[in-house]
Amino acid sequence: MAIVDDDEDMMRKDSSHKWWWIDSSHSASPRSPWLHSTLSELNRKTKAMMKLIETEADSFAQRAEMYYKKRPELINMVQDSYKAQRSLLEQFDQLQSENRTRLPRLSLSPTSSSVSDHYYDRGGKRSTTMSLSSDDDHREPFDCKSTISSGMGDQDQDQIQTYDCCKQSTSSSHSELFHDGVVVEDSDSGAESEVDDPVVEDEAISANTGFAAQVENVEREYDEVVKKLKEEVEQVKEENRLLKGQLWQKDEEKREVIRQLSSANAKREYDEVEKKLNLKSEVEELKEENRLQKEQLSQKDEEKREVIRQLSSAMEILRLENAEARKLKKKKKQQQNNMAEERSSEKRSHHRVSFELEKLKDSIFTKLFQGSPISKGRVTVL
Repeated sequence: MAIVDDDEDMMRKDSSHKWWWIDSSHSASPRSPWLHSTLSELNRKTKAMMKLIETEADSFAQRAEMYYKKRPELINMVQDSYKAQRSLLEQFDQLQSENRTRLPRLSLSPTSSSVSDHYYDRGGKRSTTMSLSSDDDHREPFDCKSTISSGMGDQDQDQIQTYDCCKQSTSSSHSELFHDGVVVEDSDSGAESEVDDPVVEDEAISANTGFAAQVENVEREYDEVVKKLKEEVEQVKEENRLLKGQLWQKDEEKREVIRQLSSANAKREYDEVEKKLNLKSEVEELKEENRLQKEQLSQKDEEKREVIRQLSSAMEILRLENAEARKLKKKKKQQQNNMAEERSSEKRSHHRVSFELEKLKDSIFTKLFQGSPISKGRVTVL
């Protein structure tokens, strides 16, 4: 737990060291409550945007993912900052237009002219607010310091010029109304104020002298404020330059990430297209091979059918030849049987003839040699 706290403290120190320019430009200047709250809100929004911008990641893909996730939040912050800046500029323009149309008119009457001191709690330094009114027209106080504080923004140079114009108009009004302690004609009343009483004249001269001193103090404070504002404008310009450099660097990193992602996507798409083309070529080759194989198979089938037809015809011929051979064999066998029967019949007839001849011989010899046995013996010997 202690290690985590130490890491958080180190991260806060690092972030405060990185963003030193946020508070350093306003830390030495006295602040009004309104300016303090406005600058605090501006610092808070700026730090929030810087945290979103400076968030690191391990890889470009994670950075791109973080960028797309935090992009809506950053856009909302920029919109809020734009609205606040626009509101400040509109307030400044409104006060500037009011100051042009409503300049304070001075009078010599001690009861009609009043100078009031207004204090701001800004480091113990007093800021004078001049409220000048006439008998005929009671106007609201004109606070140049609050106008200066409310105009902080992108239009600082125009604002400083407006303060210079305000200072010159105040000085010119004072010089026109008071010239060597003599009352000059008021443009609004159109009549000359006469001072007959010496006591009243002395009081008027002393009041005019004090008023002139106060106006000089106000002018001096204006000069100091304008000087500080110019310094702050230079610091803001430097801060804007640094911010633009950082934003440009971040944008360059984002563009690099986008280029890498685009190149990776393009390469992947190219590989997919090439793979598809290769697959298509392979499919075409396979189709061609299948067509050739089908042609070869049909040719083989035709050859097989031709062979089968030839074999069938040969088998038919052999069958016919076998049938004919069987017929011939049967016929030959029958002939052999007939010949054997003929031979046997011939043999039987020959035996019968031989037997009959023997019988005939015997009968002949018997008949011949019945009379003498000698002749019978001779015949037998023969």
